[in-house]
Amino acid sequence: MYGTDVGVETIETDTNTGTMRLRLLVSADHISASGTLDEGLVATITDNHSTYLLIAHSLAHAPEQMPISVSVCLTVHVMARIVPGTTVEIVCSAPPLEAQMDQPQASAVFVDARDPRIVYARATHTKQFKDVMGFSEFVERVNRSYTFTNQFLYYGIEIRPQITWASAAAGEFIAEWLVTSEHINAAGCIDEGCLGTVTDNTTAMLIGSLLGARGNSVSTSISIQALTPIRPNTRVEIVCRLSSQSSKQPHATATFKDKCDGRVYAIGSHTKFFKAGLSETQPRL
Repeated sequence: MYGTDVGVETIETDTNTGTMRLRLLVSADHISASGTLDEGLVATITDNHSTYLLIAHSLAHAPEQMPISVSVCLTVHVMARIVPGTTVEIVCSAPPLEAQMDQPQASAVFVDARDPRIVYARATHTKQFKDVMGFSEFVERVNRSYTFTNQFLYYGIEIRPQITWASAAAGEFIAEWLVTSEHINAAGCIDEGCLGTVTDNTTAMLIGSLLGARGNSVSTSISIQALTPIRPNTRVEIVCRLSSQSSKQPHATATFKDKCDGRVYAIGSHTKFFKAGLSETQPRL
């Protein structure tokens, strides 16, 4: 599963400055095979809390502007390795109101609570705001969507698309995935935390299966973008393709499209870095 039921504790929220401080006690379940924070975890925490921060920050400074938003892009970079039992402080920041335009961007930095010089992950989240509803309706929508989101969000490799076709020569495979209401966010698109997790898992399998002989690797960047709303119980094909076979930093893409009409619902990309000395291995097909 994927999402926020991971023990994140809110320490402080300051809508005047547009900042939020969170705390997470990291367990083995939060750590990927490479020894870093799981990219799906980072993506989901960033998505949920930066969205809430941007909305709260906007309402506090300009209550006459009632935006509803959709995510444009969510980018994750995992960095230092981490061990179970580490306490991580997550600092989410929204830009000043005067700097916000139609597409404000929030950031999240995951640092060691004892030594903030150690950075475990960074992420950015870009939203598209639209002024389409009145105050009371918007506030009700925000509260309802935030509760709905947190009700369903979990993360992890338990989301298992079924691989239906694969070609080592083409550097590509296709997987099928049944998208249900639990995978859809308040904007009607596939949830970004879910997209981050599925993109991470499927492209990592592709890179590990084709290039794993070069050694073990860590993720350097994952980018996802939800494009089109989707209906519950839609069967989606995930086309994973190795776009770069760089000796040290291979790159793969994932395209989420409707199995019946080919409509593209989302895209993702994943860059890995092969590094000597890692004992963990990537999942293989």
